[in-house]
Amino acid sequence: MTPIRMFTILLCSSNCLSFILMYVDKGKAIRNKRRIPEKTFVVLALFGGGLGIILSGLLFRHKTSKASFILKITLAILLNILLIGILVKYTEFGETIKDYLMKII
Repeated sequence: MTPIRMFTILLCSSNCLSFILMYVDKGKAIRNKRRIPEKTFVVLALFGGGLGIILSGLLFRHKTSKASFILKITLAILLNILLIGILVKYTEFGETIKDYLMKII
């Protein structure tokens, strides 16, 4: 399996899991049940699931008024972007991405 494929699977998996867990947490909040810890969502965002958290938060109107939560998720997304940029610029991963994009184009 190529590095780009593994990376894509990681991003898709973590975003899908994040999206589903936000939906589950919203349901628990409505029913006053035990909630999923914020720490779980921050860790998922650090592993690339930030977009799923943001999209589900907007769609389900969940955790959108918690400024500290939004800040943590946004910082995790920015950190992911920075790390991807570093990988692309300074490692073979960047060459793999460039080769992959050239085949598509």
